Amino acid sequence: MTVTWIEIFPVAQYATIRHFIALALVILNLGLYFFSFRYAVLMTGVILLLATFDLAAFTNQVKSDAFYITIAGLEISTPFIQGWSLLILIIFLILNFKFLKNSLAKSPGK
Repeated sequence: MTVTWIEIFPVAQYATIRHFIALALVILNLGLYFFSFRYAVLMTGVILLLATFDLAAFTNQVKSDAFYITIAGLEISTPFIQGWSLLILIIFLILNFKFLKNSLAKSPGK
């Protein structure tokens, strides 16, 4: 993400609304890490999920793919998906599976 903004500042690349959304969420998440680690890890997953479905962008060149299924002549498409964000989300879920399972099992009142 740092490389992305280094290239955006001298106007080598133009920032899109998705870049600003990602920047705002990362800054918010950074602040959240100091107050509640549990909620910050959960928000990291939400940020990666948003990036996976092309609502936030962390890189300059955003490549999104949609897949199509044809059923009885009706073409149905999936939402646009960023491959790198999906890969990072899968790695995040694998590395944090136990933590996420325990965090989601706890009630907010405890």
